[in-house]
Amino acid sequence: MDEEWRERIERLEFHQKLLMELIDERHPFYRLIIKRKITEKEMSKLYSLCAVLERKLAEERKQGMVYHGELLDEFIGELNPKLNPEETIMALKKQGLYIDLVTVLQDRKRER
Repeated sequence: MDEEWRERIERLEFHQKLLMELIDERHPFYRLIIKRKITEKEMSKLYSLCAVLERKLAEERKQGMVYHGELLDEFIGELNPKLNPEETIMALKKQGLYIDLVTVLQDRKRER
């Protein structure tokens, strides 16, 4: 039975590698998630983090704030250690996710 499970796992890993090749440049964030072996729960936490930061960004803009460095600090501090902040920001932006937020994060990153 162990050999059967091992073969099944090896086949699934091989199929995953093939599927990775199918994910084109329109889905760099999903590709990054797979490449870094992020779980569904970890991805949900990242989406939640981005949603919270987007709301904070909107609130800061309402208050007339133009520098949002604390958002970048919070993003980096809460980001899963399997992910590189700059790579994650770029992948989210290229895939069209959280555009306002990641544009601000990218700008703040460049300023540092």
